[in-house]
Amino acid sequence: MLASAENTTNSVCCDMDKLAIQSNCIDLVFSNFAIQWSNSPQALFAQLYEVLKKEGRVLLSSVLDGSLNEIDSAWRAIDQCGHINSFYSLSALKSFALQAGFVVTWADEALLIDTYDTPLKALRSVKNIGANDVKTASRRQGLLGKSAYAQLLSSYPESKNGFDVSYQVGFLELRK
Repeated sequence: MLASAENTTNSVCCDMDKLAIQSNCIDLVFSNFAIQWSNSPQALFAQLYEVLKKEGRVLLSSVLDGSLNEIDSAWRAIDQCGHINSFYSLSALKSFALQAGFVVTWADEALLIDTYDTPLKALRSVKNIGANDVKTASRRQGLLGKSAYAQLLSSYPESKNGFDVSYQVGFLELRK
């Protein structure tokens, strides 16, 4: 992301779960669809609070609970293993921010839907954005057979527009 930015003079690239940044030195943190991959969002919000200057702000978007329901529904026709990641609710993210000391100046959520002309393209869309690595204890082991794969595709719910992939997205503006 930084390599494609026009101005990287004041940009920092580091592990979000181990911010290697001095305390009270950042004015603004912008995070677009990243915090849902944090191993500990509670600790991340505390770190963000620590690195921000007084009156510093965080602007973020995150995938929320309720996303990828169509994919979950299709997989449930095959087995009861976890095939999508679980995400936090907007209220949980707000709670983490408040616990860290932030003031939540704005919060909103929206349902964003991508539509594809086949279930295969819908399933591949998640892989194409790198969100197919599922972190769940009940993950299916081994390969999916040909008939199970056909059942997965035939079980994918169809909307009036095609085959949807829905994302419940949260937006937060936080102030230190």
